[in-house]
Amino acid sequence: MGWLSVVLILYALLNIGGGIAGYVSPAHSMPSLISGGAAGILVIGATALAASFPKIGYALAAIVALGDLGFFAMKLSKGGGVWPAGVMAGASAIVLVCIIAGVLGTKTGP
Repeated sequence: MGWLSVVLILYALLNIGGGIAGYVSPAHSMPSLISGGAAGILVIGATALAASFPKIGYALAAIVALGDLGFFAMKLSKGGGVWPAGVMAGASAIVLVCIIAGVLGTKTGP
């Protein structure tokens, strides 16, 4: 498992954990559970897909990270707190940079 795969798995776990945290919070947010779980599962699937089809797998992971970045950046701009908006926006931006660096860093991808 390459470094980019590790980054993506950690990001997937952060998404899943964030969804669970939103659900167990006093708000009992079912949308958080569903969206966080779905994003995490998609990133895990994208990471597995990248082993055989790097372009498709990393593109899927980048799309999920870009969607998270847009959603949480908008939430942050509307006064969302550091958790979850700031953490997830920052993590999504870092993951996008890692994907770009990983794919551009080698001819076949990490």
